[in-house]
Amino acid sequence: MPTVFDDKFRALAKKLIAKFGPSQAASYTHITAAGAMDDDTNTVTGATEDVQLIATTPLLAIKKLDLNNKTLVVTDSVIYISGPDWDAVYGSEPKINDQVSLNGEDFRVVEIMPLNSGDQMAAYKFFLRRGSNA
Repeated sequence: MPTVFDDKFRALAKKLIAKFGPSQAASYTHITAAGAMDDDTNTVTGATEDVQLIATTPLLAIKKLDLNNKTLVVTDSVIYISGPDWDAVYGSEPKINDQVSLNGEDFRVVEIMPLNSGDQMAAYKFFLRRGSNA
């Protein structure tokens, strides 16, 4: 059940991402059904995908604190997507290996940090690696 914090912080997250963006539309490929990883070509085959445009922040540099996670490297980037924007486009949780195209570059989601506002997600912090098969 949504809390009073959900109402306030979800709206605030959406507003801040739009204000400090400048808001960009990224082509986000959400994997809705898992496929199999082909180790020879380093690609996922047989996955079901849903491609939509969604508002994001610009690419941000990864912070030193985030590098404590063993899956992240210094060349990774970060974007934020508000919970309300995510919910309006997709009904399910984001997944590792989802694809993002932003400013003509392709990225793969390598880590996701949900930012809770109570019972719902205010925003998602996505850690991206350049190249769709990186």
